[in-house]
Amino acid sequence: ATDCASLVERTGGRVAAVEGDPRLVKVTTTADLALVEALLAAQ
Repeated sequence: ATDCASLVERTGGRVAAVEGDPRLVKVTTTADLALVEALLAAQ
């Protein structure tokens, strides 16, 4: 993400950080998967 932001800034664009939905979790580990499963079970 940082590389993309640098590219946008170098070409004159503006980059801003915004608050996102905490339920949007990138699943890359088994711990991440367990978190997503717990979130889904709580719904």
